Amino acid sequence: MTDGMFDETGPDLTTEEDRLKGRISEIQNFIDLKGISQNKFGQMAGVSSSVVSQVLSGSYLGDKDAAIAKMMDVVERERTKERISLKRPDFQATSIYKNIMYSLEIAQSDKMITVIVGDAGLGKTMALDFYTHEHPSTTSLIRVNPTYKDATILKAIADSLGLQNTGRKDVLFDEIVAKLRGTGRMIIVDEADYLNVKALDVLRRIHDEAEVPVVLIGLEKLKKMISSVSEKYRQIFSRMFAVKLPQLTLDDTRMITGNVLDASESIIAHLHKVAQGNARKLVNLIIRTQRLMSLNNKGLDIGIINEAAAALL
Repeated sequence: MTDGMFDETGPDLTTEEDRLKGRISEIQNFIDLKGISQNKFGQMAGVSSSVVSQVLSGSYLGDKDAAIAKMMDVVERERTKERISLKRPDFQATSIYKNIMYSLEIAQSDKMITVIVGDAGLGKTMALDFYTHEHPSTTSLIRVNPTYKDATILKAIADSLGLQNTGRKDVLFDEIVAKLRGTGRMIIVDEADYLNVKALDVLRRIHDEAEVPVVLIGLEKLKKMISSVSEKYRQIFSRMFAVKLPQLTLDDTRMITGNVLDASESIIAHLHKVAQGNARKLVNLIIRTQRLMSLNNKGLDIGIINEAAAALL
């Protein structure tokens, strides 16, 4: 009361204790809804599981405000993720995928050395992952990096076959050949443009002696590197089957986009033009476009696609 009259705003019934109880309830609800353990939640918040347990039960004797603040950071961060959650395009059987599948089938059937080259971002790696997942008992997928040499590729193949990868290179090579001979198991090497000529020759010898298909996949420079090697190694691909992958078609873009966005033909055509037939760029463009639509509460149009494209490298 003030001067005999009621304060129109009324008393503040929300005490600090009530606010803390409300936050604790939010944290408990978050843990329950997500179906995660207190230990996992503690890891996300940077506190121990015992602190989580004590805060939730009201028995924590430490700095309760600081502990709850850390936990609420997790809750708010996950809420933000859900609020601007984006759809990622699912795997689609694009023309790139079909080209790769056809090439792998030829390699498997004819036991050939096959070279598949194409620009970065076409979806080669995703197609290989899908194929090897579907054929785990008949393929070995080796994904190389710039550090790989002849010894490294031998160890990687040995690992994929369940062999010990230690010991001399010649012994390891013989064990690999013995394990592969007569199996028809296909050795697929992704990003093979990182390999040096010695490593390529090791793969050629495995193909020749074990009589198994070997597939090398990489950028266009892989084919150029092979064609420019000295006479000593020219035999590496004297019997090869080479495939140059094209860019995504408009139908591919329609397939990928339609899985995520309700887009008109003009929008799909614009996405295709901006992405320049590159699957990775298209996917990033779709994701960025969705984010801008969500953050700015805008619909899908050419302007927002251009805005999204400007933010991509």
